[in-house]
Amino acid sequence: MRRPSTHRGLQRFRVNARSLQPDRVAAGVLLIIGALHLTAAVLSHSSARAFLSPRFSLVIAAAFLGLVLLGTMSIALLAMTVAVVPALQLGKVSVAGIVFDPVLVLGAALGTGLLFRLFSAKANCLRPWTNTGAISFSAAIAAAAAVTLSSIANGQSLSECVPWCVGAGVAMSLILSARLGYLRLSAIPVALLIGFAISATLDLLRYLRGGFVVTGEFDTGRFYGGMADWELIAEFYAVGIVIALATLVHVRQLVVSLLALFVIGTGFVLVFATHSRSPVILLAIACPLLLIVPLAGRTVPRTHLVLIVAGAISLGLSLMPLILSSRTFSRLLSGTAQGGDFARSLNRAFIWPRVVSDPTFASSGLFGNGPVGAFEWFGTYPHNLVLWTIWSLGIFGCVFVALLAATGIFAVIQWRKYSWVTVSLGFSVIFLLTDETVIEFPRVGSMIVFVLALCALTGAASILERNEVLGLPAE
Repeated sequence: MRRPSTHRGLQRFRVNARSLQPDRVAAGVLLIIGALHLTAAVLSHSSARAFLSPRFSLVIAAAFLGLVLLGTMSIALLAMTVAVVPALQLGKVSVAGIVFDPVLVLGAALGTGLLFRLFSAKANCLRPWTNTGAISFSAAIAAAAAVTLSSIANGQSLSECVPWCVGAGVAMSLILSARLGYLRLSAIPVALLIGFAISATLDLLRYLRGGFVVTGEFDTGRFYGGMADWELIAEFYAVGIVIALATLVHVRQLVVSLLALFVIGTGFVLVFATHSRSPVILLAIACPLLLIVPLAGRTVPRTHLVLIVAGAISLGLSLMPLILSSRTFSRLLSGTAQGGDFARSLNRAFIWPRVVSDPTFASSGLFGNGPVGAFEWFGTYPHNLVLWTIWSLGIFGCVFVALLAATGIFAVIQWRKYSWVTVSLGFSVIFLLTDETVIEFPRVGSMIVFVLALCALTGAASILERNEVLGLPAE
């Protein structure tokens, strides 16, 4: 008796795959890959450190990409996969003496593939632009243009533009996916939380095993994680906490709630491990707002919020002894006790006046002094996004910062037009920019991708919510 043809079996597999709804397939793929990664990381022991290395994350990312290519290859699946990339911080990988960032590699592959599929697909229903969506799309273009023009004007290598171009590609692919209807609104917070959970698990295990901690004379004991920067990684997980808390308040699905709780718990541990003050101060303001605003607007059942608030108070009281004895809390008290001007209160009095008074700052002009060189010139970073942008990218670069801020502001002030996803993402953009008064995200390539993609997801969510939630017709 002849065995069935493998060709017919493959055709049957394709038919079954196409019969599934793309958003369900994407959600299942994301959850399975995330669960496999987390399980391997948690179950690994001291003799199996390879599972915790960035190489393992790269293997998972490669398997993820291969699964997408060999699976349904639907545009919706690619769009939801790209939405995970902004929340992945996998550190550096060294292969054959070449050091590169897996987030940039994965983002470039998925973003380019998605853009190709979008431009080659036939648009059945084109969703109209929103103000937030158009601004976020302009911000992505302005970011890549500013860095490229600044590099050319100052004779610097265009290789420094790679993170910005990858981030812009990911951002544009997400927004276009929303306009063409391939990105699901409910998938955005879930995809971000999966990425945050994977990164937080790896960083938490690194911290518990005593690795990735500063041992020098200054800043001893500060955890810098896979991003190799304790200030940026604190900001990264603080944004993750904001998004997770908003999701926990508004989504009433057990799996998503548990995922949000995991991100919140591990995020707080890692933020305190960095001994950074500004994220803690901002979280103390942002978290109550996220709980009070839905209560005042009656957008969430009061019993649901009461349970969350009660759980938060209980968790806070149980962790209070640890918080009061932590170095972060002592740094917070010592910093606020100094008094004086704004720069001194934020512990930036040593660098801000120095940057502003430097002749190169006044002569930055239209394109600045180039995206590379600020650290070498001053011996440290300017520790302020606006100062870094003026010095590095000039006036043209400030257009990008203004558009980034406008994306978050428009998403929040137009809250009557949107549901909770857009408002929460816009709030997280404002939260991030507020923390950027004492730091600058362009230090790390994967953080550039994260910021540009977060801006794009805010615009994409506004486009989706205008159609899915309010039921407005497409063009």
